[in-house]
Amino acid sequence: MAYENLHLGVCDLYVKKTGEDTFTQYHTLGGVTLTIEPQTAELKVDANGVTPVDYVKTGADKVTVKAPLAEIDIDNISLAMPFATATTGYVRYDADSEAGTKISTQAMVVYLKPHGATDNTKNWYFYKALCMSSVSLEYSVENQSVLEVTWECVPDASGYVYTFGNEPTLYA
Repeated sequence: MAYENLHLGVCDLYVKKTGEDTFTQYHTLGGVTLTIEPQTAELKVDANGVTPVDYVKTGADKVTVKAPLAEIDIDNISLAMPFATATTGYVRYDADSEAGTKISTQAMVVYLKPHGATDNTKNWYFYKALCMSSVSLEYSVENQSVLEVTWECVPDASGYVYTFGNEPTLYA
């Protein structure tokens, strides 16, 4: 019996922000979490009480990527808060310009690659990732500060949400 598909270890996080042409690698601490949750509704009949007899899809799967970034700097702060303005030396947030703005105007492309992998066969690629982070930083003597970034992945213009594996056009 072969065991070549087992995995233990971290992944590398790559992000392409809106308006950028290339991916940037980000360092993480504490592991990246990918959650794919089917969106369903229960179908029931009186005879079965509260026990469902089936489920029906109500939409595309909810796909979430969470990454605790190991470095607290201007680039990472602007990644976690894409509507803030990053300039040389600081990030500024202007609350007056946000109401009614679609989050998708700052959509990013995200991909995860097992650390040390020499090919793309185990990569996860997310076509349209919307940053939905609530920023909370801990400054303490016991724990290193990390900046957790959360993306909700939605369909792009072609209807794609994610790809797993080596789809050649993605990494060219």
